[in-house]
Amino acid sequence: AGEPKQDLSALRRAHRAPWAFEGAPRRRDRAIDVGRVAFRDAALSPTCAEWLALDARLEAGHLARTIARGLARLDLSGLRRLYAGFGSPAYPPELLLAAVLFEAQRGHHCPAQWYRPAKESDPVRWLLRGLRPSRSCWYQFRDRVGAELLALTQQAVRQAIAEGLT
Repeated sequence: AGEPKQDLSALRRAHRAPWAFEGAPRRRDRAIDVGRVAFRDAALSPTCAEWLALDARLEAGHLARTIARGLARLDLSGLRRLYAGFGSPAYPPELLLAAVLFEAQRGHHCPAQWYRPAKESDPVRWLLRGLRPSRSCWYQFRDRVGAELLALTQQAVRQAIAEGLT
């Protein structure tokens, strides 16, 4: 009647990557060496003319500045560790998080909605320091950062309580 079912585990073993030999630790089981994580350099340095022009256009109390100050006070090493074990240099996750927080405040909660402001919005360009992540980068960031959001939120709440802000 029907075709016999194939043994999928045998197919997976046959098509396994050459470095995935029997007994080798899987990617998620390997120890993470944070020292080997490479991140892209910001496109705009704080001394270049374009950065200074962006900076001058943002008011002193602008939400983008508030977000940048708040993130600067958090320990983001857990967020950066999420990028260990991957190949090419990644966009700095603290810059992506800053842009996402800004866009979320504006009602944009989807990675597809974060792509365009990285090119067109002065506050987002300021937060990203001129970097222009691809649409797929925003989706990868969303998928990767979820594991660390609770810890970052707890850290921010603890700081707010310690300072009597809440």
